[in-house]
Amino acid sequence: PGETVISPEVHLGPCHGTLDTAVAAWHAHIRTSVTPPRPKGKEMYTVAGRVVEEPGDWILREIDMAAEMGVEAFMVDAGWYGAKFGAWPELRGDWVEGDWLPGGLAGIRKYCHKRGVLFGLWHEAEAIAKKSHLAAEHADWLLKTDAGRECGETLNLAHPDAARFFEDAVLRLIREHKLDFYKLDYNVDVREGGQTLRDGFAESEFWRHHEVIRRTYERARQENPGVCLENCASGGGRNDIGMLSLFHYNCESDWSVHPYAIRAINAMTMFIPPEALCYYHNHVNWGSQMQAHQTADADTHLRVGLFALPIFVGFGAQDADRKTEFFARTKRYIELHKGFCRPVLAGHPEVFHHTPDIGLSQAAPWCVLEYAARDRSRGYAGVFKLTHDAAPYGLRLRGVDMAADYEVTLDNASQTFRMSGRDLALNGLPITLDSALTSELVMYERKE
Repeated sequence: PGETVISPEVHLGPCHGTLDTAVAAWHAHIRTSVTPPRPKGKEMYTVAGRVVEEPGDWILREIDMAAEMGVEAFMVDAGWYGAKFGAWPELRGDWVEGDWLPGGLAGIRKYCHKRGVLFGLWHEAEAIAKKSHLAAEHADWLLKTDAGRECGETLNLAHPDAARFFEDAVLRLIREHKLDFYKLDYNVDVREGGQTLRDGFAESEFWRHHEVIRRTYERARQENPGVCLENCASGGGRNDIGMLSLFHYNCESDWSVHPYAIRAINAMTMFIPPEALCYYHNHVNWGSQMQAHQTADADTHLRVGLFALPIFVGFGAQDADRKTEFFARTKRYIELHKGFCRPVLAGHPEVFHHTPDIGLSQAAPWCVLEYAARDRSRGYAGVFKLTHDAAPYGLRLRGVDMAADYEVTLDNASQTFRMSGRDLALNGLPITLDSALTSELVMYERKE
């Protein structure tokens, strides 16, 4: 009695036309009515980020590497908080910085700005680890069912005091550490979710929980209009419209393993505009035996990052020779993203799914994705070969003006030539690759 709730919004858009037409209409709606616009001056940027794996100035050298590679922002990931170094999984909820960072987070921020990169911070705001001081002091804040079963290490945001702590922590971290961008993570399994006994009834906690989430991050955006907000959730776990409406960009996945990464981007961009997706390069490996970069050739591994906002999870050993092919090639793709791809992505591209129905894991010969500028002045397509026995792919570009001429680059051979938009659209380009888990990058730009 006396309470009011608002039911979730439902977005309906009947569309008579092709899949490309429907995707374009949906993206226009998401951009106009759902995803908030990015702060001025931060419309698009590349990121590097690291978990705090060692105390001392180790992390400053990571910032040096990021700046040297041409990355524009650095994020301090998990491990910056708590009373004991290295115990960060067990101390989630104790959101007070440790004493092992050189100059503290203020020193990291100052160093980032000195190197000309933005400063950001990771925060798993809803977590309350059972070994944390927070849980010791407020055991009643842990999310539980009405029968007392624990639901992960999560705050019960239906508890007014826990909700107040959550909101205060989010706003304090953004304000106190003068963040340029903020990452919300969510790595818990709440199973059936919590229940709270209220007036003799077991009430699901989900509704009140998400009301607190919405209130908090709407306030965070309003009070800090220059701060970018990223929604992660174990890598893409909460990419519903409600969360999209609160954050500027959203994580595609924790997996950097080919071919699943590009297949996930291929599927998710039917729902989420690509400029609102971020991709963690070199993040989670394929089991204990294979690293992410070993599941495809170097160019293919790096090309995935051209189809979202790339976040580089380190660049290798700090004492490595950065004149080697590995660093040169990585730096080239960062420059390519910033130079050729960014005008397309930042300009709200048209997205063409040449292979829309392949899903994530079912057998498929190719994954082909194309982004084009809305004025058809330039675009690029990734042609990813998934199986060894796939026949050559005939790529007919959809983002070209058939009345114009284009300069076309096939990146594998570094070959550039001119073709008419009509030939590119109607006759296409035959793409032949020798083996599975390889790719071709096709870039085109209109010429007068």
